[in-house]
Amino acid sequence: MNYKTALLLVSVLISTLFASGCIDQIVPMNETNEEPDNSKYELDVFLDKTENDTFVNTTTFYLSTNQSVEAVHMVKNSKELDIVPIEELGGVDKSIISDVVVIAEDANNTQATIKNFERLSDRKEPSNINHTVTDNVVGGQKHIYIGFNESITGFVAYMMDIPSKQDFTYNPTSPSIIRFVIPEGYSTGNPVIGRPRPSPDDKYYDDKGRLNLIWYNFEGDPASILDQVRDLAGSDDSEEPQYSQDSINVKFYPENAPLMLLIGTMGLSLGALTVVIYYRNERKKLKKEHEWLDELENEKKR
Repeated sequence: MNYKTALLLVSVLISTLFASGCIDQIVPMNETNEEPDNSKYELDVFLDKTENDTFVNTTTFYLSTNQSVEAVHMVKNSKELDIVPIEELGGVDKSIISDVVVIAEDANNTQATIKNFERLSDRKEPSNINHTVTDNVVGGQKHIYIGFNESITGFVAYMMDIPSKQDFTYNPTSPSIIRFVIPEGYSTGNPVIGRPRPSPDDKYYDDKGRLNLIWYNFEGDPASILDQVRDLAGSDDSEEPQYSQDSINVKFYPENAPLMLLIGTMGLSLGALTVVIYYRNERKKLKKEHEWLDELENEKKR
């Protein structure tokens, strides 16, 4: 075999391997990363009305019905966010946090004022601040950390996957204002279908017709999230799951759900009443037939 023939065989072999995908692991990955899109997030400047508009770290969750939540943090002098997610039990290893956008500035040069937050909320492009997303298990519970290369003041937004479509639980790891924004056309608070636990400190409808729930200066215990994970996994106990007061749980549903539940209950009650009346009438008929048969029997005996 001469040199040219050997070279030709090697070339054919390499081409075959590439075509079959046997060595696709060593093909360089596309290094062009898409720029994060901050236009998908609502960067509302929300301050504590109970403290004369003084700044407190604030987290807003924009709930949806597609098993995802849009989270927006307003932070002051922060170098890391600690997030305790509720995961689906089943061993599926997937990314819970995605599409992280940072619109902030160096905390040493930026004061946490309304003016500065409004200025940052109007920015069209994310800030040039590096961040990392890591996770760790603490006390048997997973924590996700969004870390920054410097202490920042501004907005941090991301998408978070959740196990349930219309049931969301959040466990804050530090004192903060918590705001839940219910999707338009949905509501919460019905004692039968589900209501927020604990009760919010304030609630109102925004200009988009969405119900907003507010908890001021709320602080949670990360360890208590384990109980909620067990509840989501299911239990043989027929009692309603009990949520820790260190966490916030909101179940939301279409605004007409209570009315439909009432109509359904009334329909079932009417059906049950109809069955009872029919049963009583049949018993009366049978009783009369028995009495008539008894009378015939007595006349024959005479």
